[in-house]
Amino acid sequence: MPISAEYNTEEGYGELDIPIIKNGFVESLDGNMAGRITDYSTSGMVETWKLGLTSQINDDFRVRGTWSFDIRRPIGRTVQ
Repeated sequence: MPISAEYNTEEGYGELDIPIIKNGFVESLDGNMAGRITDYSTSGMVETWKLGLTSQINDDFRVRGTWSFDIRRPIGRTVQ
């Protein structure tokens, strides 16, 4: 007897980069933020996000920091 299964995923996302400083005490300082809403039929709706700063200190050094809340997608299994 054959067995079948399925699951569905819907998601939306957005991302924004914001220049803060250009050619000041550093070459550049940029902020960024991103968000995603995902709805898995197996586990429900989840909201994830990221906030970050990137600074080009000079021609040789770039510094980046982020703070985020993330998940991993559900792992599907194939039944044979």
